[in-house]
Amino acid sequence: LVQEVTDDKSLTKKTRKDLQVSNAPKKSRRAKILKLADKTSNLRSIANSPPESWDKERKREYIQWSMRVADGLNGVNAWLEDRFQEALKEALQTL
Repeated sequence: LVQEVTDDKSLTKKTRKDLQVSNAPKKSRRAKILKLADKTSNLRSIANSPPESWDKERKREYIQWSMRVADGLNGVNAWLEDRFQEALKEALQTL
């Protein structure tokens, strides 16, 4: 499971992010749940205690990217998907 959700750090950041989007639908159920929980947690952090160096544009980029990743995780867990949507709404309100 850990290996399945860990990015290959030898790749560029852009490539890693692109792969997370394209590979999300191909992950195992457990990996999808973990990814969605991680993205939900990260969005809550952006809403409540974002990194000081992140301006609105950086937040917007992360939010949009996390939405694309989450699109590939749909159908894995309705309750968690609802939590993601709540966190997304909170994060968007900070822009």
